[in-house]
Amino acid sequence: MKADFLIVGTMKSGTSTLSYILGQHEKIAMPKKEVHFFNRNYGKGLSWYQNVLEKNMNSFTEAIGEKTPPYCLRKLYAERIKEYNPDIKLIWVFREPVSRTYSHYLHKLKTGAEIFSFEKGLRLERRRIAKKSDADLNLGYIRASLYSEQVEMYSKYFSKEQMKFLLFEDLKERPERVVNEVLDFLGVSSEGFQFQNEIRNKTVLPKFPLPLYIARRLSGRGRLFNYTEKLTGYLFATTDKKPEMKQFTKEELKKFFEPYNEKLALLTGLDVSKWNQD
Repeated sequence: MKADFLIVGTMKSGTSTLSYILGQHEKIAMPKKEVHFFNRNYGKGLSWYQNVLEKNMNSFTEAIGEKTPPYCLRKLYAERIKEYNPDIKLIWVFREPVSRTYSHYLHKLKTGAEIFSFEKGLRLERRRIAKKSDADLNLGYIRASLYSEQVEMYSKYFSKEQMKFLLFEDLKERPERVVNEVLDFLGVSSEGFQFQNEIRNKTVLPKFPLPLYIARRLSGRGRLFNYTEKLTGYLFATTDKKPEMKQFTKEELKKFFEPYNEKLALLTGLDVSKWNQD
């Protein structure tokens, strides 16, 4: 049994919260963590992917899915998904792009992948993502907020009927309505479904970013990195000292994203006018 749906984007836009809610439905099977099959783990093969998906199945399962927001970043991932299941359903969650871009940066600061200021990270972005590795693409703060380009890219492989477009702000303010829309899209009954709504994947920042950054660089990926990240996070994490974005940066980004937001509205039919409010 193949995956019926994927939450493909976008990171820091409430995808973890949506995944957590859908995973509470007895007829939906979802891994609790991001699988990263079509980007990082493709070489492990379909049998590996199938085993990951089937772990959460039960006798009531009607839909199988997973959430990995970086899938939206490259044409290659869309091609792989198309080859895997041409009829798959895709769920997108979009957040006001200036806020999402900054939240993305803070998340990378949290994990030790970033050490520079937000402004310097933006200046370095083009050089970083030119390397085209998955890790470097994840430092594309602005690039990941160009939602219209992502939707256009996926529209070359999947029909609009296969894609469900949501707003982070609606998920936050009216979660029950949004969840019911998603269940209808997936063909799963919402009757009697009551869920716990909890903000997931909160960003906490290290008091001392440099040790975490160095530990990540030295340990690389794998078990050593995971251990180092957890240990350093426990030692240095804090939730009450998140820096504010500089006002001039916010104004520049807001102006930059305007044409992309307008195009997204045309492509998806979403009302993004609330993004223009201060």
